Amino acid sequence: MSEEQPGVDPFQQDPHAPHGNYDPQANYYQTGYQQPGYQQHYQQQHYGPQYGYQPIPVGNDSKGMGITSMILGISSFVVPLIGFLLAIGAVILGFMSRSREPSAQGFAIAGLITGFVSLAFSILLMLLFGGVFLTFFSIGLAS
Repeated sequence: MSEEQPGVDPFQQDPHAPHGNYDPQANYYQTGYQQPGYQQHYQQQHYGPQYGYQPIPVGNDSKGMGITSMILGISSFVVPLIGFLLAIGAVILGFMSRSREPSAQGFAIAGLITGFVSLAFSILLMLLFGGVFLTFFSIGLAS
């Protein structure tokens, strides 16, 4: 509270009159602002994520190609009719994943191994069935 002057009733004073140590030259209204010509550097405060918001991860931590390579390699054993095509996809994605996704090396290697093994089995089965088919076909033509 402001200091009261002795002998003066505070209720009889003009409510618009200055009280206490009022300096009319002081600039009381620009306490939060700066004068032109002066620069004051403020640092922006960074607040963390709010209300369950998850920021987008920075960097390349995806494992999509590696996992896809592994799934294609495993499914190339399970699906015999298109296993050859799935194995080719597993090998291609495995090599791409090894160079582009360092965090998915295990998945990529699993996809490469299963893809190459399935390719070898597919080629072996093609040769075997091709030989059997040609043998039966040539026997059928010879008789």
